[in-house]
Amino acid sequence: MNKAEFENYIKGFVKDIKREFDKNFKNKLKGIIGDSMIRGNNPTLSNIVEDRFAQLLYTIYLEKNYLYLIDVSFSTKLHGESKSIRPDIVVIERKSNKIEAIFELKIDDARADDNWVEQSQAKLKRLKDISKNEDKEKNYIHYTTIKINNNGEPMKTRTGRFSNTIHNISCSQNAKLACITLCKENSRKKANSEVFRSSGEFAMYLSNKHFNNKNHTLQDLLDEKNLNTVQLYDLLIQMNL
Repeated sequence: MNKAEFENYIKGFVKDIKREFDKNFKNKLKGIIGDSMIRGNNPTLSNIVEDRFAQLLYTIYLEKNYLYLIDVSFSTKLHGESKSIRPDIVVIERKSNKIEAIFELKIDDARADDNWVEQSQAKLKRLKDISKNEDKEKNYIHYTTIKINNNGEPMKTRTGRFSNTIHNISCSQNAKLACITLCKENSRKKANSEVFRSSGEFAMYLSNKHFNNKNHTLQDLLDEKNLNTVQLYDLLIQMNL
């Protein structure tokens, strides 16, 4: 991975996200109609952050044959016990049909649990444990997609329901999970601790300043003292994608 290219990719990502936050704020102002309707908090942009980060990963690993699943629910069974898991971004190697990496994203961690990083890592452990077992009736991971016809329209069953395709996958024992919080500003420390919530070997904050703070310009966000570009670069190297 070329560092100079990587830095440009990150700057492009930051510009896109900042633009979306600014657009969101303008829409909020437009939504104030006399004294009839007033919006307090800005609408969430979590889905946009997920989409843009997945696009960033796709660009970085363009030469790899990866499939990126964004906010897709997995039906899992371990030793006969069923559980649904919905990671933010899952990276699957198409040839092996195995999960190679998972990314859990937050804009800030103000509303997260103190142990959200550990909870996320537990998801990966479950997926790995399932993939260790040979009994596929009691141990499996799958997700579904809607079948599409040649015209791009969703196909339906005789009863009128959407027709789905079930995709069975497994998880590499070398897979890694990263917890990335976009903004450290407005994030929180763990209870009775000086450690921030998004801390750990595969956890980090991308920006010290908050994208939603109107006092911060794009240049403030792009400042090398604000962006933890090197840390993200090193984290991705550690994930060995």
